[in-house]
Amino acid sequence: NTGNAWKNVDLTLSTGDPKLSAAHPELSPWYLNYSQIATLSQTKYYKPQATQEDYRDDVISSINVANQRSEVDVLLIGRGGGSIEDLWCFNDEALALVIAHSTIPTVSAVGHEVDVTIADFVADLRAPTPSAAAELVSGDLQQQNIRIQNLLRALQQSLKQLLQQTDHRVLNLFNRLLRNHPETQLNQQAQRLDSLQARMQACMFRNIQQPAQMLAFKQRRLAAATPLRSVLRNDTALRKLNGRLTHTMERYLVSRNTQVQKHAQLLNSVSPLATLARGYSITSHQGDILQSTEQVAEGDEIVTRLKTGQVHSVVQKIEP
Repeated sequence: NTGNAWKNVDLTLSTGDPKLSAAHPELSPWYLNYSQIATLSQTKYYKPQATQEDYRDDVISSINVANQRSEVDVLLIGRGGGSIEDLWCFNDEALALVIAHSTIPTVSAVGHEVDVTIADFVADLRAPTPSAAAELVSGDLQQQNIRIQNLLRALQQSLKQLLQQTDHRVLNLFNRLLRNHPETQLNQQAQRLDSLQARMQACMFRNIQQPAQMLAFKQRRLAAATPLRSVLRNDTALRKLNGRLTHTMERYLVSRNTQVQKHAQLLNSVSPLATLARGYSITSHQGDILQSTEQVAEGDEIVTRLKTGQVHSVVQKIEP
């Protein structure tokens, strides 16, 4: 049971093979765990045949042969339970180096769960028992079936989409072919020719009939709007405007004359000349009108303005 390797483990819906289970008892629990889904295919066995003394060298040779052949995906290095002496070769340095340098991934399954050897630490993965190692590398058949079903559904969906896209592309190409068909092109050109003829006839009608209609319309407008009527209408309006202007100017002049008289009377009531006419006078010193005795001193020359004329005086005495 030491140095077993399984590549591409295939599971089929059949009962377990008693002979295979008897020859490899470490696989029996694996069969039971998968509801007796049974047969291992493409499995290679590198089983050492040496005695206990040469067991290490034979295991090393088997691992080297497996790496040289490169015919498996993973190596299960295992042995059933035994004493520490039976498992001691898996603590050997030379074997540990061979396991560590193996180009094929390795799973160590030496002894039972409580047994620990150096091979467990240098391998890529440790399994507590050979049966557990077989389960680790085999995978779950139910999950495999689910994955296959998912892949089939994805494939069907992709094919459906591809067919739909292809149908759509074929339909587009068919429509393009119809559009580019000579008969279709001729029909389109004929329709375009009919449309151009209709546009030409309409354009000719517009170029001939419309000017005549416009001329008749303008003649009617000219007859309705003769210069004589316009002159008479404008003359009447001018006479009305002239009368309104004359009346407005007369009213404006009267109003402005009345306002000027009122302003003159108001200005005269506050004028210094009116005050002088009532017998008052205005005295100034050096151009400043005197309002207080403090503005002059004795000997200053002052000017007194009367209603008619001015009087120049010299201050001789100041009384408060």
